[in-house]
Amino acid sequence: PKSSEGTVTVSLLIVVSALYMAIPIGIVGKAFGDIWDNRSKILLLNRTRAKFMTTGYKAKDIPAMFCNFDADGDGELTLQEFMAMMRTLEIVVDDGRAVELFRSFDYDSNGSIDDEEFVRTLFPSAYFQIYGNPDEFAESYALEGE
Repeated sequence: PKSSEGTVTVSLLIVVSALYMAIPIGIVGKAFGDIWDNRSKILLLNRTRAKFMTTGYKAKDIPAMFCNFDADGDGELTLQEFMAMMRTLEIVVDDGRAVELFRSFDYDSNGSIDDEEFVRTLFPSAYFQIYGNPDEFAESYALEGE
């Protein structure tokens, strides 16, 4: 620029464009940070999902499978029953990670997981096919975000 007004305008555009570009970078950085913070949970869920698939279980088999591991017959797995299921299915994780995985399934934080919570976490795309109530599914996710 040959004039002082042109120099000011170009300088202002440079600053504004740098700020404008920082917004998407910040959004991507936040998303990366969230995933990085949850990486162990994500990897553990992926390993568990893969193990279920390689042992021949499908998402639709989960309700019946839960009956096999539900020692007290209440329709839910306690932490001990869950850990017994993990051992039987040969999903090898240390106790701390097993507790972390159990807590990620336990949406209502009642200390036990039912087959719906398990499927919702491990096979979210199959949840609608098995249980079919999308309104309840959407409400449960909405409550988690609050």
